Amino acid sequence: MFAAAVLLACSDGAGPGGDPPFPPFAPIVFVSTDDAGHSQLYSLDAESGVVTPITETTSNESEPHSAAGKLVFTSDRDGNSEIYTAANDGANVQRLTTNAAADFAPALSPDGSRVAFASDRSGIVRVYVMDASGANVAALATGSAASVPEQSPAWSPDGSMIAFASVSTGTSQVFVVAAAGGTAEQVTHEASGAFEPAWTADGTRIVYTPGVGNALHVVTLGTGATDAFPIESQDMGEPACDASYCVGALVPTSGAADLVAYTVSDHRRRVLLARSQDDRQPAFLVP
Repeated sequence: MFAAAVLLACSDGAGPGGDPPFPPFAPIVFVSTDDAGHSQLYSLDAESGVVTPITETTSNESEPHSAAGKLVFTSDRDGNSEIYTAANDGANVQRLTTNAAADFAPALSPDGSRVAFASDRSGIVRVYVMDASGANVAALATGSAASVPEQSPAWSPDGSMIAFASVSTGTSQVFVVAAAGGTAEQVTHEASGAFEPAWTADGTRIVYTPGVGNALHVVTLGTGATDAFPIESQDMGEPACDASYCVGALVPTSGAADLVAYTVSDHRRRVLLARSQDDRQPAFLVP
């Protein structure tokens, strides 16, 4: 099952028209369904096409994120949705949260010392931060009322800011706030809503999923200018970026999701993984 059908997609942007070759692709972690129907974490070496299991459990593992040589992810292995950490290869698993509520959508700070995550432990889904050991859990102050749902936290590349999605203006939009908390700034103004923010590696832009459409959008901080990656035949979502690429999952109305990447510099398309398994929630494995 782990023999990947990886397509390097020369016809999608590296054809005879003089386009430069694609940059090397860093390994990624992603979620797929195993033969028993459980969601598990896998790594992909896109250059060789090798897919390797990271978790092999009888529970559901999801929402991986990597920084400073380690992973955070969500698991229901202990009965409900909690946050766990491990090495990038899946070793040394440790549970970080213990709460009757659902804890999910974890993101490591770039130095690996802090974790932001979403939880409904107050009765409303809000963003929280904690040490990477699980200690010192605190709600992230954003300037909005505690009754306003906020989720999908993402750290800026320098660790100074956190982006998140909030409905404080009536429709889900992307906001940014100091990592220490403060008054958040709205950075998207999509009529259909904006979700799932992911920072570009230079910290100047945020990629996100619009509420309607078949392409990932990107907003430039400071100017508010927006752009879009190539439109797909299916909805795109779940973006993650490094210095060379942004990767996301094609979200089908039926069938299995595929993983597709775009070059950050010129938005050329590269198919990473197209197979019968449902592959989703990609993130770059950061050493």
